[in-house]
Amino acid sequence: DGFDAFAYLSLSLGIFALALSKESGYGFAALALLILLGDWILARCGKKTGQAPGLPPAGRGGGKRQLSRFLPLLPILALLFAVVSWKLNLRFSGAADYWNAAAALSPARVLESLRSPAPYQKDVFERFFSALFSLRDDTYAVRLSPFLWIALPISMACLAHRAEPDEGKKKRITRLTALLLLGYALWLVALLFSYLFIFADFEALNLDGLERYSSTYQLGMFGFSVYLLVSAWRRGAGKKLVSSLLLLLCAELTLFSFSDLLKATLVAPQYNRYTQSQRETLPDVPDFAAFLDPARDRVCLVAQQADNTGLAYYYARYKATPVYVGVVGSWSVGEKRDENDDWTAAFTREEWTRALYESDYTYLYLLRVDDAFIERFGAA
Repeated sequence: DGFDAFAYLSLSLGIFALALSKESGYGFAALALLILLGDWILARCGKKTGQAPGLPPAGRGGGKRQLSRFLPLLPILALLFAVVSWKLNLRFSGAADYWNAAAALSPARVLESLRSPAPYQKDVFERFFSALFSLRDDTYAVRLSPFLWIALPISMACLAHRAEPDEGKKKRITRLTALLLLGYALWLVALLFSYLFIFADFEALNLDGLERYSSTYQLGMFGFSVYLLVSAWRRGAGKKLVSSLLLLLCAELTLFSFSDLLKATLVAPQYNRYTQSQRETLPDVPDFAAFLDPARDRVCLVAQQADNTGLAYYYARYKATPVYVGVVGSWSVGEKRDENDDWTAAFTREEWTRALYESDYTYLYLLRVDDAFIERFGAA
C-alpha cells in the first residue's frame, strides 16, 4: 500500500528501541533494514516510471515530494544513533562500560580456528545442524525446531500469493517472503559463528540460548503471518482463504509459549518482587572495578547453589561490570547427572587446578563455598 511519513517514523522508532535493547539487537535491526530496504528497492526497480512506493507523483506536492525522498534514510539514521547513544550516555554520566565477550575476537583468531579447529568446535558444528531439525518441547517462545516451524509461515505466504489478484502485490509477497527467509538464514549463520568463536566451550556444546535467539526472529515471522491474514481479510478475500490462513495462524500460536511475555507485562510486578526476594538471599559482591583493571584483569567465580539456577553467578557477573567474570572448565563441577550432561565436569583437584592456571584469569573469587568444596579443592 506504500509508505507514508508516519510509517517511516514508526519503523525508525521501532528500530531505535530494538538496537538499544542489547548488542544482538544491532543484528536484528540491521536485518530488518535489509528486508525493508530490499523490498523498497526491488519495488522501485519494478516500476516503469521509476517512482518509489509511497512517494507523491511528479508535479504534485513538490516540497513534500522532495522531503519524502529522505524518509527511507530515517530507519538507517535511527539505527546509527542508537548504536552510539548508549555509549555516549555512559561516557557523559561517568558510568562504567560493560565487558564484551566478542571484543577479544579478531580475524587472526578466526583464521587460526578455521585452520586448526578445536575438538569441541567440530562437535558444536554437528550439534547445531542437528538441532535445526530436531523436534523439541522447549518452554521458551517456540516449541518446535527452527526449520520445521518455518513451514507454517511459508504455507501462509503461498496461500496468500495464490489468492492475490493483483500481480504487483503477488510480487511483493514473494519478495518479502524471500527476504525474510534470507534474513533468517543470515541470523542462524551468525548464531553458529558465535558458538564457534565467542561462547565458552561448554556453553557452545550445549548451544546455550539457541531457542531464545532463534525464536526471537520467528516472532517477527509470526508478525508477517498476521499481516498476510489482515491483508486478505481487508481486501474481501473468500471465506475459504481467510479461514485457511486463520487456521495456520492458530497453529503457529499453539507453538508459542507466552510465559515470558506475561512476566514482562501482566504479571511483571509479582515477578519482579519474586526475583527481588531471590536476589536478597545472595551474598554481596564487591566493586571489582574499584581495585581491578577491566582491561587486564579477569575474575574466575565459584558460587555453589543447590538449585543450580546460576542466579548467584549472574548476579556477580553483572554486579562486577565492567570487570569480566566467568567460570573455568565447566558450568558445574561434580558428578554428571547422565551421559548427556555437558554442563558438568567431574574434575579432580589436579585437573581443576591446571585448568585454572592455564586460563586467562588473574583472580579467583569464592562467592559461596561449603566445607566439601574446601576439602576437595582447598589445596589448589
